[in-house]
Amino acid sequence: MPNEGIKLIFSLQTNLSFLIRTTEGKLTVLIRNAKNKYKSSTTLIIMLEEWIKQLADALDKFVAGEQLTEDERIMVASLIYATLKHLKDFDECNEKLKEVEEKCNKNLDELEKKLDELQKELDKKEVEVKEKLKTLDNLIKIMEVNPRLLPKN
Repeated sequence: MPNEGIKLIFSLQTNLSFLIRTTEGKLTVLIRNAKNKYKSSTTLIIMLEEWIKQLADALDKFVAGEQLTEDERIMVASLIYATLKHLKDFDECNEKLKEVEEKCNKNLDELEKKLDELQKELDKKEVEVKEKLKTLDNLIKIMEVNPRLLPKN
């Protein structure tokens, strides 16, 4: 059990590091765009850029197993908490999705059964039609051999 916890933490660290690096790049672009759009709030944007860099550095230290300052621990813990909360929400959505999938599979099974029944009925009708066509064919042959059986009109 402890090994699973360590594996989970290591996996979480790796994923968080990747997430922050990916997010950092996207946020940098958004911040650059925001700088261009809102020149008056440059100070706030610079503070946000600095915070993102600090968070990225803190995550790198965390992943490397280095000692974190109190601010860095708070940033990393906040990110881990938010990630776990979203994972919980994701798990709940996944459970609901499984329920919907089960209902759909059940409906699909019922429809397949109905389709099988209809196919059997169709097969029976085809056999009946073939028999009737044979009978009709035989009648035509008999009438061709005996023209006096044909109606006069």
